[in-house]
Amino acid sequence: MNYELKDTNWVNAPKVKATDPTKVEVYVNVTTGIVGQTYSGFQNVDTVVMDFPISMTGTDMQANTQVQAAAYVATKYPNT
Repeated sequence: MNYELKDTNWVNAPKVKATDPTKVEVYVNVTTGIVGQTYSGFQNVDTVVMDFPISMTGTDMQANTQVQAAAYVATKYPNT
């Protein structure tokens, strides 16, 4: 079965990372589903911590969230 990224939602606002003040972290709900699925059958939601450079704007972080989430889905749910 093949899986794809369906949706991402930030759980919290970006906050400065305690262990690295040059980065901010955001908790993101990553929703995964079956490719081509048009009903709400299999969907899995994982909460993932994502790090961004502190200099990145909110718009850039939103765009980069999609990239990191797609990489997460490809790793956790490899297509066969």
